[in-house]
Amino acid sequence: MSVSISVRRKSPEVESDANRHREKLNDDIKRQLPRVLSERGVEILSGDGKKKILIKLRSIELPDLRPGSRKGGGGSGVGQDVEGGKSSAGEPKPADQKPGKKDDTPGRHEIEVEFTRDELIDLIFEDLELPNIKDKPGKDGVVIKTEIRIKGITDQGPQVLLSRSHTAREGIKRFFAFLKILQQKSGKDRVTCFAALRQVGGKVEKALELLADPSFTHSHKRIVPFPIIYNEDLRYHRLKTDAIRATSAVAFFLMDISGSMNEKKKYMARAISCFVKIALERNYKKVTIIFIMHDTEAKITDEKTFFSTTTSGSTHSYTAIRLAKNLIRQKYNTKNYNVFVFYYTDGEDQKTPETLVETRLLFAEGINLYVYCEVLDGKQTQADPLFDEYAKSFDIAPETIEGVEVADAIDSKQFPFIGLRFSQKNQVRTAVSLIMGKRKGRK
Repeated sequence: MSVSISVRRKSPEVESDANRHREKLNDDIKRQLPRVLSERGVEILSGDGKKKILIKLRSIELPDLRPGSRKGGGGSGVGQDVEGGKSSAGEPKPADQKPGKKDDTPGRHEIEVEFTRDELIDLIFEDLELPNIKDKPGKDGVVIKTEIRIKGITDQGPQVLLSRSHTAREGIKRFFAFLKILQQKSGKDRVTCFAALRQVGGKVEKALELLADPSFTHSHKRIVPFPIIYNEDLRYHRLKTDAIRATSAVAFFLMDISGSMNEKKKYMARAISCFVKIALERNYKKVTIIFIMHDTEAKITDEKTFFSTTTSGSTHSYTAIRLAKNLIRQKYNTKNYNVFVFYYTDGEDQKTPETLVETRLLFAEGINLYVYCEVLDGKQTQADPLFDEYAKSFDIAPETIEGVEVADAIDSKQFPFIGLRFSQKNQVRTAVSLIMGKRKGRK
């Protein structure tokens, strides 16, 4: 957020006022987030992190500063009308407007504040109170690099890894061991035994022979230890190869592309997808997103095709859920990955029994969360929509929060399932909060 305050001399009072202004500005922004996200949500969430975005904020209260003297009780009473339609006491001037003439009543103030996308997202996430998501270590396919580290010492290894200091330490140990043997077997003092050992280069047998010779003399007055190194005294650095693993997540985005999924419904689906993608990227070093679209058959596709394709076919939801389940089994084992599945549809499904079976099989894979989003364009007209069928199957009593119908099995720890049904763009924020944030207004 670009907020510049230029003063000739910094003081604690000025800094305090500036900080208070920033806090107030952030609070005003948070209050207006529903409008901002409704109007420009996809632009904010899918842009570049450093991109500058101008946001108009309404009704920011600005201080009304007027010169006066404390001594005389300045500012009390009602003064004469001044420019702008207010009295000197700040009361609105009575309006007597006629058609075609200037309106003297105060208007609504708007200011433009510049943010980067990342700054706006920080405020959004703070407002939604989005939590950190639990980690799993990740194995196959998520190693981002390997590091070779020295981990301890071993008695075997190539010459290039020879540890001179550890080897010398072992050699000194052998020196003192030999010195003790020479003392015990020869009966000579330590300095004499050292002199003999030194003269024969550390060979204990020859040192004993030299000590047994009556003519052996030396000029040493003290012991100066030296390493005596045999092959078994060699010490090498032990190397360990560490796999540096990314905290890993896999998100499956499933989309019904039948003819009833119009642009408005896809817009809302995309807005939630953007939120989800950013939330996962902020919690995991490696995020894999797989896009699956379906009508009566399901297939993997790219993001652009995912949000732009529409067909005129029927809807068989189970095909997309089955494809996601099979991919989890084959490539994304839930012991190694955090797996999230998000399904966007308008509730029409000609194969509901098969969908319910495939959903339970999906849960059996141990996924973290399955989010079902039923996006509508007005009221639900489909008989027995999938949202209602899920609620019946999982024995959940749906509730309505800020216009969004919610069927939540997570609080009761039955299934990793949240079902949502909504029809307005300005309900996207509430939906995201219910999926990933604090459950505001929950019982």
